[in-house]
Amino acid sequence: MVDSKFLFEKYTLRQHRNAWLKSEKQVLRTVRRMHGHLFVDIGCNCKFYPKLLKDNFDRVITTDPNPSLGGESSDSTVRL
Repeated sequence: MVDSKFLFEKYTLRQHRNAWLKSEKQVLRTVRRMHGHLFVDIGCNCKFYPKLLKDNFDRVITTDPNPSLGGESSDSTVRL
């Protein structure tokens, strides 16, 4: 069954993407309030969250199994 509300929002109002942006903004607001001693990002990709949180934590460790995405090998860690 086709969701007519989804189609209306996406193609007529062009607001479907805005719903995703609202949830992403909520995630960013929550993440910015995080503080502590250690932040570990597994699958860090472009290191967006570690860069955002490097001043909120004493130590930030990142790892990504895909070197083409700017990450290190899956068994290594990096301190920012």
